[in-house]
Amino acid sequence: MSANSGMLPFPCIIGSGRSGTTLLRSMLDSHPDVAVPGESNWLGRVVRIRRRLEAGGVLDVDGFTRVLANPAYEFRTRWQLEPLEARNAVEAASAGTVADAVRAVYAAYARGKGKLRYGEKMPGFARSVDALGAMLPELRFIHLVRDGRDVALSYLDVPFGPTTIGDGAIWWRKQVMAARAAGTRIGAARYLELRYEDLVDDPPQTLHRMCRFLELDYNEAMLDYTARADELLDTVRSEAHSGLRRPPTPGLRDWRSTLAPGEVALFEAIAGDALDEFGYPRVRPSVTPGVRLRAAGARSRYWFRRAQFAGRRVRGRARREWTRRSILRTQHDGQQ
Repeated sequence: MSANSGMLPFPCIIGSGRSGTTLLRSMLDSHPDVAVPGESNWLGRVVRIRRRLEAGGVLDVDGFTRVLANPAYEFRTRWQLEPLEARNAVEAASAGTVADAVRAVYAAYARGKGKLRYGEKMPGFARSVDALGAMLPELRFIHLVRDGRDVALSYLDVPFGPTTIGDGAIWWRKQVMAARAAGTRIGAARYLELRYEDLVDDPPQTLHRMCRFLELDYNEAMLDYTARADELLDTVRSEAHSGLRRPPTPGLRDWRSTLAPGEVALFEAIAGDALDEFGYPRVRPSVTPGVRLRAAGARSRYWFRRAQFAGRRVRGRARREWTRRSILRTQHDGQQ
């Protein structure tokens, strides 16, 4: 049992995207006792509005259910569960807090798969470890780390995420450094780092280590995830994860033979400290003035685009709030 809560550990796989987190999720989900749904990020939303949902000391079940029903979170598709079914599970559990409601929904998913335990896989939660861990003390975070140069290269092959090596370097560095810092804060009992390279080179040894951390008996069924490839691909962006049809295969993508020397130099100028931190040797230990200038330009462009995106989100929220208030005023006037 978890030393933090008396509950069984609740595994949560985190890291940078394109680091093999979907592969690890597929392996864990193939364990006969554990169900890990496809990522949908509704959990992150309810954590952010937790106080609102618990205002007055009573759980707002309607508000909680509205989050699950929001099409943006693809709950029906990724979880293959109806929001109404989730609501029924929350009410059946007499959930009085967001944490209780979250447990009830995950337990309902696991029951639907005929399993006793549940887990989560969301790379973006690398920057939400503190908030998630505070709400759910039984959470145990598994941070899967991959050489950032391979991560940046992999992003170039998919229709989402960073679109340049420079952006990939910034994103990877931000994710892995945030996860490790949070892991240091919550301690080794709740945070485990695994390397993607170890996972594909020696899957049984790496999975044994993960299972010990999760207080879970190792089961060789985790290595047979390819037999469930179609089922697993139904819950992910299949165009980006066709590799689930193959067993763990080292060297499928190698930055050493694909990235140009200038791209390697740019990545290392931006994220070299993170490569050092996680034990990935650099090609160029020093940075030339020209590359340093390119790296500064890449950072500036990245943060400028982020600021533009944040501004659009703020304006969108303001428009939605104005619309909501207008509807309320209209309804109030009609009742007079």
